[in-house]
Amino acid sequence: MGTDRAVVVFLRMVGTLDLLALPFALLPFAWIDKIHQGLGLGTLPNYPTVAYLARCVCLLYAANGALAWRLSTDVGRFAPLIGFEAAVAILLGTWILVVDCSVGMPVWWTALEGPAIAAMGTSLWLLLQRTRSRTNGALRDDAH
Repeated sequence: MGTDRAVVVFLRMVGTLDLLALPFALLPFAWIDKIHQGLGLGTLPNYPTVAYLARCVCLLYAANGALAWRLSTDVGRFAPLIGFEAAVAILLGTWILVVDCSVGMPVWWTALEGPAIAAMGTSLWLLLQRTRSRTNGALRDDAH
């Protein structure tokens, strides 16, 4: 792994964190509602779209976690995609911050969610750039 070790470790940490969302997609709705209430967010409306969105968000986080793990297996080969993933996370975190503010999420939620995603994207971008500079930009792209 050499100079890309930090990128590998970071991708696997983020991937593992995101994969932790998977079991929540399988919880009974009553349990999801209890968690929602426990976070101080009130009663979760029991509508099909609410249950669908709650489960799909968990599945999307888990899918991103699986992707992060796959990307970590060959940083050199996947460097362009890792850079794209980092840029998407920065934009996603920014937009989630806008959404959280516009829908009135609690301050603690708003301060954590979007900024954390953007910070993870920024960190990944910087780690990838550091790896590229250490290898004089020699990360290979076997996709071509």
